[in-house]
Amino acid sequence: MKGKKSAVVVLVAVALLLAGTVIGARAMLTGNEQQPAMDQKAPSAGLPAEEVGSLAEAEAVLGTPIPLPAYLPSGYEVQQIYVGGTWHVALLFSNEEIVPCSHLDSAIATWEKEFQRAGGARLVLDMQRVETAGAPDMWEDVEAGRTDIPGDVVNLGQVKGLLVDPREIDYPSDHQVDDIWYLEWAHSKFRFTLKAPKGLPREEVIRIASSVPVVNVP
Repeated sequence: MKGKKSAVVVLVAVALLLAGTVIGARAMLTGNEQQPAMDQKAPSAGLPAEEVGSLAEAEAVLGTPIPLPAYLPSGYEVQQIYVGGTWHVALLFSNEEIVPCSHLDSAIATWEKEFQRAGGARLVLDMQRVETAGAPDMWEDVEAGRTDIPGDVVNLGQVKGLLVDPREIDYPSDHQVDDIWYLEWAHSKFRFTLKAPKGLPREEVIRIASSVPVVNVP
């Protein structure tokens, strides 16, 4: 990102992104279709509260294959899986066992807290089912500078994504800035948001997202 964006202009946009979306992104990804009603047990912050024991169980709930990254940092694997209703899944990765923590079942859970705690997740892939996955060039307006949505448009192979580094935004001095990468993209009738601590290099974040395969989803 070239220079800092004014907090007055983009603070609302970033707040929505950190909750799992970007201003305008939901419309671009889903057209006029409304999102399915969220299961009552799925917190509004975006993290589903129901933990399941396997990827197969999550796929049975969603009724669709779940594409996994073909590339992960050394030693990383899926450690925990959360499902919300029939349309939302969050995969938690780490290179060591994730110690259970009650805040993961809370609507006020923050990934900053999770990434910083001992035994916490080291990477999260959040996935929401949508009716249409968006065009490969769906970030064209952002890339051309025609919007105030902060972030860098990055090439993920078959599609493009929006990568946001919250530390590059000119927030008010009393605002708590999450030290987290957020990378959002869409294909395979999923909207993906990859969340990673800032300690993971930018190139690794992009490489992980690029390795998520495009699959045929019914």
